[in-house]
Amino acid sequence: MSANLLLPSRLREGSGEGTPAPIAPCEAMSFPPLTPPASGRGM
Repeated sequence: MSANLLLPSRLREGSGEGTPAPIAPCEAMSFPPLTPPASGRGM
């Protein structure tokens, strides 16, 4: 379920930035905080 929530975020950031370099660090930082809430909502 977390993958689906991250998909829209990636598309939004990708469209604005257009470069995979800056998106890589952003995803890593958003992964830890999104993991706990995402799993809780999914359950």
